[in-house]
Amino acid sequence: MFKANSAILNALLTLLNEREFDNGARRLPTPLICVVGAANEVPEEDLLAAFYDRFLLRCAVDHVSDDAFGALLALPEEALPEVAPELRIAPAELAALAAAREEVALPAEVVDLLTDLRGFLAEKGMAVSDRRWRKIVALLKTAALTDGRDAVSLWDLWLTQFCACHHPQQAGLVAEWFGRRLGTHGRLDPVRLTQVVEAFEATLEQEASAQDLAFDDSGKLTLARELGGAGAGDVAPRLSSMMNRRRWGAHHIAARTAQTDELLARIDDYLRTLEAQMADFARTVSEHLWIAPAYAASGRTALSATRDAVQVLRTRVERVKEGFGRLPRRDDAAGRAPDPIPMDFAAQP
Repeated sequence: MFKANSAILNALLTLLNEREFDNGARRLPTPLICVVGAANEVPEEDLLAAFYDRFLLRCAVDHVSDDAFGALLALPEEALPEVAPELRIAPAELAALAAAREEVALPAEVVDLLTDLRGFLAEKGMAVSDRRWRKIVALLKTAALTDGRDAVSLWDLWLTQFCACHHPQQAGLVAEWFGRRLGTHGRLDPVRLTQVVEAFEATLEQEASAQDLAFDDSGKLTLARELGGAGAGDVAPRLSSMMNRRRWGAHHIAARTAQTDELLARIDDYLRTLEAQMADFARTVSEHLWIAPAYAASGRTALSATRDAVQVLRTRVERVKEGFGRLPRRDDAAGRAPDPIPMDFAAQP
């Protein structure tokens, strides 16, 4: 279609925008519902950008698979697609769907994920027009409505790989982004959680190996060697000979344990949310009208991998908690509250 001259493209643009056609001196309304175009290449010229932007779904059509090659050869010369009468959508039904679509909710978590996608595309130099984002939301609402739901789900965003890319070959980037975000957005990012756990582990190692100057009962530094027994040239004692393993007050240890308990509680809350998401995924995606059946298996694998990774991190936090509990203690309960360990592990847009 991009090989057409400018006059034809302008006429088509009016048809797509206003659903009207300039026939000589008259502009005629048209009952246009859908336009399907085909091209061997994606346009790069700015003059074609506005026309190309009107096509919401962009799908790369590959060669027929080996499994279907025999069916291709057996097609009659004048093969036409047949749609069963019960599957045909009447104009009145289509109008009713368009009206009902406006009542479909767009949850905040979906808006957050679309915002995240917008930032990801910007980083890749893939600009998406505001008009196109509006059309994407309309598509997501349509998918939810025709799938029997009154709100867009996270899983509907699988469709964005066919809408948000300039080149159909870029769909893999969006699909990969979506796979990484499964089960993470708005609650917890396993990558960021790993950094938090590593910070806890480093703090435990530092405090477990910390040393203080050792004093005797008279308040003087305890020396492992008398100065008189030092060898020639070794006048000053080694500093390590005056060090003891540091001991911690009960208040400090209780504060560290409370920090790990807070982290464990947040992880447990996330795992409960993730289990609910996995159940919703199994229930929704397996019979989703708009999602390829093969995606159900890969989506389950991605969600399971996220859950397993978080459970491993939870085990590491349990070990850190035990380590803080085994820190050498002072007899008194003195000691200032320790510096908090950063625990910002929510996914960021």
